[in-house]
Amino acid sequence: MENDQPHLLLDVREPHQYLISALPHSVNVPLSILKDKLHEIIASQKTQIIVVCRRGNDSQLAVELLRENGYMDSFDITGGLESWTQDVDPEFPIY
Repeated sequence: MENDQPHLLLDVREPHQYLISALPHSVNVPLSILKDKLHEIIASQKTQIIVVCRRGNDSQLAVELLRENGYMDSFDITGGLESWTQDVDPEFPIY
């Protein structure tokens, strides 16, 4: 993000969690419907997909799903938004 590299920041939390707090420019597609939306996400992306969730568990599952479906340039934020708060932005709200 600091290098301004093109990417999609995919937040896989449920909408009510996304409304509490979200990273700027992120797109919310809950893990519960990600499989149904894969063709839309993959078809529109020619860049890296960075996946985030609350603690890092669902984002790992999402990356696994993306890679199983051919999108190898996908990664998760280890530890999720809780780690983001600890390591990057201490003012980002934890719930």
